[in-house]
Amino acid sequence: MGITYGANDLATNDVPAAELEKSKQNIIRALPAMFDTNAATASAFADLALHGLPDYYATYAQGIRKVTAKDVKAVIPSGARRRPANYGAGEGIRTE
Repeated sequence: MGITYGANDLATNDVPAAELEKSKQNIIRALPAMFDTNAATASAFADLALHGLPDYYATYAQGIRKVTAKDVKAVIPSGARRRPANYGAGEGIRTE
């Protein structure tokens, strides 16, 4: 399954638990890179202040950890289906 696990598969099957966990860990571990410079850190928090938003980053990892296979399935359009293999550069999804 891996990276080729497509929207059509997710519309009908749960994402495998190991793949979901690996994906969540990759997302969480990428968070520190958003603050790798003083300018990036200042920009991230300036955006929050500018738009009157709460400290999104304080609960980001906790929120990612809570994502379930059911949550992933819920965001796949119900009409998602594969395009023919010869469509363009490869597989994709189309909704009707």
